[in-house]
Amino acid sequence: MDKPNISHYLFWDTDVNTVDWQLHANALITRVLERGTLEDFREIRRYYGDEKIIEASVNARSLSKKTLSFVSSIFQVPITKFRCYKKTQFPELQWMY
Repeated sequence: MDKPNISHYLFWDTDVNTVDWQLHANALITRVLERGTLEDFREIRRYYGDEKIIEASVNARSLSKKTLSFVSSIFQVPITKFRCYKKTQFPELQWMY
């Protein structure tokens, strides 16, 4: 299968020609979900399939609230199943005034 045609700005820190699409699949999927366009999302969906994207996003250490809601609604996965939802790195602080 041809490698995905993803926006080059997502690879600002690496050479896109040296990317191992299978070895670093989880990191690439997370990067596209967080910073990519809808067309980039369609490309990773074509390349990796829904199951791999669900697995990568459910096990991601952090996702923005917007990305978490998007993935949860697209794939019909309860938001409570996501690792980043269970273990929020920066919980909202309770201010006592």
